[in-house]
Amino acid sequence: MPATTSEPFSREFEEAGAYYAAVAAAQQEVYAAYQPARGEWRLSYRQGLFTSGGKTLHQSPLCFFGTDASWLWAWANEQTHPPGSERLARALWLRAFGERHRIAELVTPRLELAGFPDPAAAAWRLAMLGSGRCGRAAWRPRRCPRARGRSS
Repeated sequence: MPATTSEPFSREFEEAGAYYAAVAAAQQEVYAAYQPARGEWRLSYRQGLFTSGGKTLHQSPLCFFGTDASWLWAWANEQTHPPGSERLARALWLRAFGERHRIAELVTPRLELAGFPDPAAAAWRLAMLGSGRCGRAAWRPRRCPRARGRSS
């Protein structure tokens, strides 16, 4: 997949993710019931902890979906996740999977999704494949205003 596209994801991406995305999507409702998206939130990159709705979970970052409709894999964001960081293990595994199976979407550091008819839906598909392939059953899209949450 080129860095900017309005075309669908590659065949390799679609084939790699169909089952795993479905499994991850099925768990979203359970996760949302456990950890509501409303209210104050806090994310500690250093500790790998995410708190929302008074509940704290360990988190393994895979990506960032920007307000400009860009997608940045966690392994490509050295400012937030320095190389060698333990919390990148799953993201690095996913990149290696992409390399082995020649899935451009998984090895391109930054993807511009603005060309898709619905960039948020494209991001959701990337996240579902990523979390499902990594053995994680939930992904929470976060576009929280800075005033309501903080990260460290």
